[in-house]
Amino acid sequence: HLGERTGAFVVALARQHRITSVGLPGFAMRTAPTLRQGLTSLLRYQHLTNTLARFDLLEHDAMVVWSEERFGSPRPGHLLATEVALLSAVHIARELVGEALVPSRAEIRRAAVPKAYTDFLGCPVGASAPRGTLTFPRSWLERAIPSADEDMSSFFHAELERRRQTTEARAQVVADLRGYLGPHLMRGAPSLSAAGAALGISARTLQRRLQEEATTFAEVVDGVRRDLAAAYLQNAEYTAAEVAFMLGYAEASSFHRAFRRWT
Repeated sequence: HLGERTGAFVVALARQHRITSVGLPGFAMRTAPTLRQGLTSLLRYQHLTNTLARFDLLEHDAMVVWSEERFGSPRPGHLLATEVALLSAVHIARELVGEALVPSRAEIRRAAVPKAYTDFLGCPVGASAPRGTLTFPRSWLERAIPSADEDMSSFFHAELERRRQTTEARAQVVADLRGYLGPHLMRGAPSLSAAGAALGISARTLQRRLQEEATTFAEVVDGVRRDLAAAYLQNAEYTAAEVAFMLGYAEASSFHRAFRRWT
């Protein structure tokens, strides 16, 4: 049966995962004193190595719910990725504390639960859930991690904090640039050097920071124009020619070509 074969494949993948597969946040987790501190660290820095999903931890009375929100429109691959992530989380937790931890319950998004999942987890698994979740006793969080190392933990956290601040500063540059461009487009798109000067940095620095965010000045300008065009065109008071002017296009035909490309 296809579902059972897929389930066995997901379990095999989960068993191959190690905490270091997560990258630097994984090393910080491995050297943390308890599972609680390790998970807190992982959640704080998850965006540095994972741009496809977000994990959350909710404590409620004596239980804890670990959930995953996967970005993008649902696809079959997303369902499998969620299941790999959930089973891997249990496998990694077991390895970290050196115990055969058994969750209280798990939930997956697809309609049928492969038997391999219940065999691996040792708990009931619900289907057709809005998101993938693991429910486990709060006492798990106080489990000691035998590989804890205070000095190494401090080192990893310092490096993670440095990377977090750098990443957020780069993202802020894009946000600041978008904020600057909006009111200035009517006079034509500002130059890279003019935008840099307005943001208090050189054109070269602005260009480098945009490259670090995997974008370019032209792409940011285009994105701002696209978003403003969508907003302006919802207002029946503006003609297409007026929108083209407000977005800094010299000719309405240039706006029309851009609009066709956006849509």
